[in-house]
Parts: sequence; structure tokens; C-alpha cells
Amino acid sequence: MIRKKFMNEEISGKLLYKNKLPVSCSLCQIGCLNKCGHIIPELILRWTRKKSGKDNFFFYPIQPEFFDALKELIDDNNGFGLAVSDLLKYKMLCDCCEQKLSDYEKHFTDKYFKRYYRGHEVGELDDSTYLLIISIAWRVLISTKIMVGQEALSKISLPFEKDIEDILYLNKFPGGDFKYGPDVSYFTVEDLKEFFARKKMSTGDIDYSIEQNICAHHIFDKKLPKNHNRMSLFEIPVVYLKLGRYYFVINYYNYFDDIDFVIDRKKIDDNFNLFKFTLNEDLLSFINFMGNNRVHGIENYKFKAISFTMRTKNR
Repeated sequence: MIRKKFMNEEISGKLLYKNKLPVSCSLCQIGCLNKCGHIIPELILRWTRKKSGKDNFFFYPIQPEFFDALKELIDDNNGFGLAVSDLLKYKMLCDCCEQKLSDYEKHFTDKYFKRYYRGHEVGELDDSTYLLIISIAWRVLISTKIMVGQEALSKISLPFEKDIEDILYLNKFPGGDFKYGPDVSYFTVEDLKEFFARKKMSTGDIDYSIEQNICAHHIFDKKLPKNHNRMSLFEIPVVYLKLGRYYFVINYYNYFDDIDFVIDRKKIDDNFNLFKFTLNEDLLSFINFMGNNRVHGIENYKFKAISFTMRTKNR
């Protein structure tokens, strides 16, 4: 069945509030906006599309508000993802700030992305990659201000957005110490394939997909009575990214404190809060939770039923 190809403007026109687009640089606040930039960096998009052997991306929104906004187009396309030549972009950064973030992007692409997709071995990620990933998370967070149905999420995300903004622009960490900066944790497609090989399950087409989401929720104390057990004053935002080979979770540094589920990760960088996950069933179910109950390529897997909002606070 032939799928219709959509223009980027058709998608963005339904997802972005044109009257809320930034008028100056979103990072330094004063620089002029000269050109459009992607939320997911262009080099990453270029390499995933090139190595997938496909001419298009297939845009399928996991956020309910985006799905509703695009429902007519999706229905007209027989329920398939929307074939697009490019992903969302708009004017968000001045040339100077764009160049600063582009340096992180080039380092990651040259040292990891290109080497992996050319069949070479790649090592663990480094501190420059940490800065790239929090910069992408920041772009995802700031974009809630201009996206349909994301008004409440934009307010919830603002403190996290500002913490990352200080790191990127001022080289200043919350509390003046990098250990209080956001955590970036990741695992790879190879980890996932190895996990599912033991279960004799197919992983589908997972090597080249790109996903982004913000999952915001309250934290509750499992030991306290219902209706009196909320520990968080506001919902806590967590950013989930799938960038080709890599799965990332970006969260406040103490998000995994006192958890009742099993998350096994190892700190791999002395300068920043960069961690490597060890894949297990709890983590896989957590990633499903982060992706609004959808993980591309393994949708038929029976995920564990876990309450990821609960904590057992030690007293």
C-alpha cells in the first residue's frame, strides 16, 4: 500500500502555535534568530535516515495531544505513520549558541554515530555526549511552550529547563556542583537485542528509529495512606530520547532515590552524571512507561506491571 508523503509544514502547522514562536535566542535570550534548527540535531537525523536506506522518516506521535491534532492526517493515511522528508524545526537559537551546541553534536556524530553505522566498534559515551544529550532534552522541554496541548507540561518543565539552560549557557550547575546536575542514563540497541535473543523474540526495526517524550508525574510514598502520600509538590518531568542506536533517560539527579523497582546502572564519567543502564525487565517496563506505553519495535512484549510513581521513603 502506497503511503502519502507529507510536507514538514503540514505537520508543524498542526502542532505548533505560530504566534508563540520565539523572537530571540531561547538560550542566551538576546541573540537574533537567523535560521531554523531541529529539536533532534540534523546530523543525527541525516545518519539514521541514510543508514536505514529509506527516503523518509515516518512520524507517529506518542503524545495523545499530538495524535489528536494529527488524527485526520493519520486516518487519511490508513493509520500509518506519516511519511515526512524532515522532522520538526523552527527558529530557536542564534548563530553563536547554535554553533556551541553543534560542536557537541559533531563530536558525538564523529566519535560514535558514524563509527557505529559504518560497522566499527565504539566505546562508552563521554562528557561531551552528556552535554549534547542534555541540550537535546532542553530543546524538547522548551518546545512545549509552542506546541499544541502542552501548556500545562510547559509550566511543569520550566524549573528543569532552567537548570539545564544554566549548564549550557553559563557553565553553572545547580547548587554550584556538577553532582546536582541532571542524570543522563543510557543503554543501546545491542543491549536490547541481546536481552530479547534470550527470550527468542524479534526486536523489529529498532536500529534507526527516533523518539522523544516528556513523562511528568507525581512521586508517592508507598508507606503512607492513600490521599496523604504525595511526596512531590509538583509533577516531576523526565525526558526520554531514542536516537538510533541509543536509548536515553534524562532526569533530576535524585529521581531514582528510594525506588521500589530494580534499576541497575553504573556511573561512567567522573565529570558529569552520566550512567550506563544494565537492561532488565524492570528497566524495559520503565522505558515503556516513559514512552506512553509504547516502545517501537517491541510493542507486543508483555511488560511488567509496576507503579513507577511509588517510592519507599526511609525514615
